[in-house]
Amino acid sequence: MKPIRQQTGMGLVEMMVALAIAMFLTLGLATFFYNMSQTAKNVQGLPGTNQGLSGLQNSERMAMIFIGNAVESAGFYNYPASSLNPPLMVRAGMLPASGNFGSGQGVYGTAGTTTGTDTLSLRYYGNGSTIGGCSGSVTNGTLYSDTFQITNNMLTCTENGSTYNLVSGVSGMTVLYGLGTTANAPSTGTQSGLSSVNQYVAANNVTNWNLVKTVQVTLTFTNPLANQPGQPSTVSFAGIFPVMNGI
Repeated sequence: MKPIRQQTGMGLVEMMVALAIAMFLTLGLATFFYNMSQTAKNVQGLPGTNQGLSGLQNSERMAMIFIGNAVESAGFYNYPASSLNPPLMVRAGMLPASGNFGSGQGVYGTAGTTTGTDTLSLRYYGNGSTIGGCSGSVTNGTLYSDTFQITNNMLTCTENGSTYNLVSGVSGMTVLYGLGTTANAPSTGTQSGLSSVNQYVAANNVTNWNLVKTVQVTLTFTNPLANQPGQPSTVSFAGIFPVMNGI
């Protein structure tokens, strides 16, 4: 009769090896979940991550809404044009020369001495809409003058003497103006003498502000992921807006 072999348990060496492998795997999983958590916070813009990608996108969207609404309203006045009141005459009467604005002029800007320090000024009459303007609302029949610029990493707007902080994290603004020349304007027909945009120039190269047809705005934002490898320190967004009452 064969003797029964005595079973032996796990030795100390095997147990130490198993514990070491388990600790290694646990540490790896913990590091993985921590990195995933930080990435999620950066993307979602949760507290403690400066702003996050979603916060950056929201800031970009809000900044462009404010500027776009003002640009597209530039030159607007509450007056029905008719054969007895040519639009250009009415426009000059409703928007008289004042400050940096000439007669009938709705758009004005300055080119900064350094990149990203441009300013953009627009004026228009309120049309009774519940939204618009730097303050978020406009009054029917009131003449508004809005000036956008960057102050201490903040997009600000000065409207009729009052300054509003609109969007933070903006380090620069560059503005170009779309102009057309008679070189690409038809000589006959209903569009005779009217030209489409064929060049974008800085403010100091605009010779006739009443001929500005579009405005291109580029905003530079601080990148919330700048501390991560391969990420730039800033991110730029651009938008082109038509001047609805441009000639």
